[in-house]
Amino acid sequence: MNQVFSKILLATTISVFVVGVIFGWQYFGQLKLGKSFQIKAGQTMLVPSEGIQIKFTDVLEDSRCPKNTQCFWAGQATIKIHISKETQDFGDFDLTLGEDKNLVAQYFDKYSLKFLKLNPYPTSPKKVHIE
Repeated sequence: MNQVFSKILLATTISVFVVGVIFGWQYFGQLKLGKSFQIKAGQTMLVPSEGIQIKFTDVLEDSRCPKNTQCFWAGQATIKIHISKETQDFGDFDLTLGEDKNLVAQYFDKYSLKFLKLNPYPTSPKKVHIE
């Protein structure tokens, strides 16, 4: 079974990034401002120093052109994330990788969140052999 995960970048207005992962209430590492991070579908990221929680809730679309195929359009991938900071709920945001670079980032409070990558990348179905 393929695990769906996304690579996201969280930056403050001074371009600082976030790294780390938690799942449910179990911590897998202490998150610090400074780097991009990977998050699996259903997981929540916590940035303790900022009180920020980011949950990857869904893949809304993945129409990216599969590997080893030729497509008229490169396609795009859209994910839904939920963001809160301490007692403030910023709500759901859609982030889209594709031709429109304006959809790849969202802004909240003094932060920006940028969608960098979605894995696994689509692959083409098995080739049909004609005899």
